[in-house]
Amino acid sequence: MLFMKKEQAQNTQPYSNMKARRVVLVLGFVMTIISFVVAIYASLALFFPALCVPKDVLPFKSITTLYVVSMSCSFLGIVFAVAGANTQKAIARLSFFFGTVAFIGSAGFLVVLLLVNFFPFQAIGNLLS
Repeated sequence: MLFMKKEQAQNTQPYSNMKARRVVLVLGFVMTIISFVVAIYASLALFFPALCVPKDVLPFKSITTLYVVSMSCSFLGIVFAVAGANTQKAIARLSFFFGTVAFIGSAGFLVVLLLVNFFPFQAIGNLLS
């Protein structure tokens, strides 16, 4: 019985610091918002490269990098939001929403971008014509 109470006390101790969990939640929320903004900027750069990407930078490499950064930030932001979700549920839900939308959108556009860049559509069009 004494062993059981001591083990339960050790398991509940890390969850008693709610201020630290709130900081982790806010950090996760900020990361998911940043990933959402980066995904939107990368999508704008994909559709309007003259407006968003400087002329001396290759648009494919910069847009691909932005999508990868967006995916990694959204993944880490969601993990941090899960770690601190018990403090404020509304912020955690917003973090999950923005992180999920940014991750799925970035992954989808990245796959399309890689497929379009991988297959030589212009050469295939020249062969067919």
